[in-house]
Amino acid sequence: MTAKEYLSEIGNLRRRADVIRKRIADLNEDMTTIGAIEYDRDRVQTSPANRQEDKVIKIVDIKTQYEDELAQCYELEKEIIERINKLSKQIYVDILIRRFVELKPNNQMHTLGWIADEMGYSEDWIKHQYGLALTEFEGLWLN
Repeated sequence: MTAKEYLSEIGNLRRRADVIRKRIADLNEDMTTIGAIEYDRDRVQTSPANRQEDKVIKIVDIKTQYEDELAQCYELEKEIIERINKLSKQIYVDILIRRFVELKPNNQMHTLGWIADEMGYSEDWIKHQYGLALTEFEGLWLN
């Protein structure tokens, strides 16, 4: 795995977290709804069953699983950010943070041109520094 692929995991984790948060919200809504009986079918019941209780138990189990996955996403993102912050030059940290952590609202990366404008440097200089930052990051963490 390259440094770029590894760092791109933040965007993937955030997109996954968005999906998990949506599922948790859906499950919360399901837990507050009341089950209804379908009267358009013949009902044959041989033993009493509490389907609503079974549904709530299943929802709670799934919600717990999603919350655990969400916590894992946050932990991995935190670990990646801590690794970025240990690079030797602050300019490397600033570029990688802007590129891989401070994502657009849709969790996509900003372009190097946008980063250059934000930081007040030329795009060519930022591209060069970005390459050096990725090389150092890869040398420190991925070997």
